[in-house]
Amino acid sequence: AHHHHKALQSEYFPKVGAYLINIHFNKFMGDTIQLFRRGIIFPTVSRNVPFFDKDMTYVGPTVTQPLTPLFKVHQAVRIAKADERIARARANAASVQLIADVERAYFDLLIAQRRQAEAEANVEIAERKLPIASATAAPVGGMTEREIALLEAKKALLAASDKVTELNNSL
Repeated sequence: AHHHHKALQSEYFPKVGAYLINIHFNKFMGDTIQLFRRGIIFPTVSRNVPFFDKDMTYVGPTVTQPLTPLFKVHQAVRIAKADERIARARANAASVQLIADVERAYFDLLIAQRRQAEAEANVEIAERKLPIASATAAPVGGMTEREIALLEAKKALLAASDKVTELNNSL
């Protein structure tokens, strides 16, 4: 799009060129000229005058700057500039998307680390509440509420640790 824009801008400048004509004739390219005077005819004078030589080369430089197409060129340049801006925006969209993905992954990682720290604190609290030795009889279900809370806290810690590991790898 950038090169197309620049190519259209070059249409503002005059066109410089040249032509070369190389001619070879195999016969005399002349004609006979007769001179007359009004009313009185002189003795006829004939002369062979060549219009072209037998071997000729013509070289001519050209410089043209048409004015009416400049309005079309101006509109085409404006369209090309717009196309170039669109192309740049599309090219930048991929990098913007990548930056957004990295930023989102980073903040997700920070949130997961905070949840992991919270789960570690919950496990520590649950372990402190669990008595080392209990003099009372074990409940019928086999586990106390404190042990269930500890297991749930460890489960939440394990899930948070897995999430942190996953986000670290993706980041």
